[in-house]
Amino acid sequence: MGGNLAILCSLGGTPYAPALEDWDDAILLLEDIGEPPYKIDRMLQQLRRQGVLSRVKGVALGTFTNCEDEDEPDYEIGAHVLDYMMAERSQDAPEPFVCYVPTGHGTPHQALPLGSYVSFRAISNTLVLFPYCEGHSFVKDPMTEPTDSVDALSEGNPIANLTEGNHIADSKVANAVAELPNDGSLAAREACLHEAIQNIEQALIDLSAYLHANPEVGLTEHKAVAAITKFLADRNFRVKTDVSDGRIPELATSLKADKGNSDSAYKMAFLGEYDALPGLGHGCGHNLIAAMSIGAAIGFAAAVPEALTTFFGCPAEETVGGKVFMADAGVFNGYAGALLTHPADVNELGGSSLASHPLEVKFIGRSAHVADLEDRGINALDCAVALYAAVNELKAQWGDEVVIGQIFTEAGEAPNMIPAEAVLHMTVRAHTVEFLEEIVLPTVKAKALEIAKAKGAEVKLRHYEPLFKDLREDRTWRDLAQQVMTEWGATPTMLPNDVAEGSTDMGNVSHVAPTVQLTLAIGENMGLHTPEFAARAGSPEGLAMIQKGAHIMALTALRHWWQYGRDFDRAVK
Repeated sequence: MGGNLAILCSLGGTPYAPALEDWDDAILLLEDIGEPPYKIDRMLQQLRRQGVLSRVKGVALGTFTNCEDEDEPDYEIGAHVLDYMMAERSQDAPEPFVCYVPTGHGTPHQALPLGSYVSFRAISNTLVLFPYCEGHSFVKDPMTEPTDSVDALSEGNPIANLTEGNHIADSKVANAVAELPNDGSLAAREACLHEAIQNIEQALIDLSAYLHANPEVGLTEHKAVAAITKFLADRNFRVKTDVSDGRIPELATSLKADKGNSDSAYKMAFLGEYDALPGLGHGCGHNLIAAMSIGAAIGFAAAVPEALTTFFGCPAEETVGGKVFMADAGVFNGYAGALLTHPADVNELGGSSLASHPLEVKFIGRSAHVADLEDRGINALDCAVALYAAVNELKAQWGDEVVIGQIFTEAGEAPNMIPAEAVLHMTVRAHTVEFLEEIVLPTVKAKALEIAKAKGAEVKLRHYEPLFKDLREDRTWRDLAQQVMTEWGATPTMLPNDVAEGSTDMGNVSHVAPTVQLTLAIGENMGLHTPEFAARAGSPEGLAMIQKGAHIMALTALRHWWQYGRDFDRAVK
């Protein structure tokens, strides 16, 4: 129930306001646009005083577009909502929750069917929508009320016929844990994990060395895909190449390899990269990234066979950003975690990345001779120069929040001819995708249109690279990774959340699944994308770090499953 916060509050005291008892056991959806924090807080207080917030089970917060205020930069709506929900709450009432959903007046905008039954999954901070079946009552919530088997769900219950996409588990792997050594305890599982990774140590080194010796640039990684496919298939993973089934050309060299229970509610993803740099080979260490994630997937799958373990092969990170297209295609949806370890010359966690959406601006005028007294033409270059200057002024206004680089890629052919065409290429970045897509780019585009109209020219706008979103690491996963990295002698430097350098397609993953990207040192004082780093990535010292990276990721995932996910499948049966 719910929707726009301002509209909902305006209904108070009218015949159209929901009755107070209608809020019992409901999930309240809230979103808004153009309201400063003090107004949002005032409206939340109104809902609190009406008794709404003390009755609902939880609140799903959508996007709050253009609701920032420089006077209140630290306003956390989620924290305030939780406080208000608890203020007059009965001790007998269930503990409330707040989660976030991609819907509202901003981008992304996904439709949510009001009146549907939903269940909150704390492990992934998501809501699961159940199909609404007219004439049937919602007997029990399988997420919170475990049953002995899936057969215990009545046929009349709408949740009994959920699609596979909702991940309701059956009893196909009921005896999977029995294959573990000893008693299936955490210690036993960790021992199983260590043994599984150690058993393939040399095989992982050989695979990584092969990738290093056979570098392939983005979208041409055919040798890498073939080698990884065979490696995982030989170890009983179910491998599928091209996760888009040919629909998305940028994903032709992607792959997905599963092991374990495909119906499990707990799904764990390890992400690998394998593309190289033109003329430099694996100067970014992607041969190590692939091997570490493969090792982690094998270790976790051995330790937690009742879960679904997936290795994702992600192409073209250095060019088009394969994970951008994979995230848009929904392949990461529903995963409890998505992990990747990047080699570098430091151990780090945290920080963010810049959202990026490069823009091409092409002005089209009319050519003429510069000395022609009758036809002065329409100078496209004048338009481009004016935009260049205008964007620099905007950059000064936005400050450190925005990074824009500009070059002229076309500016005429001869000085005695008025250029009919001029082209600007811009790298346009911001600290959040919302600010980039809703403020920065619309402003730049509007300025280009304004200049073209004033000078009588035409303008064409095109994004020549896809949208890279800002990286938003999951704090729970990050805390676990920090503990494990420290245990393995790779104590990380923790970067503040607002530290952002460069852009990565892992940012897109983090918007659809809980994500953390670890940084693991394979040497000292070596910059990425250098011949020195390329050499280190193929050296015995670099290859020896595969074991450490694989262990750290697999252990992080195991402890997350043990703490948050081991009873999850039983709860949803």
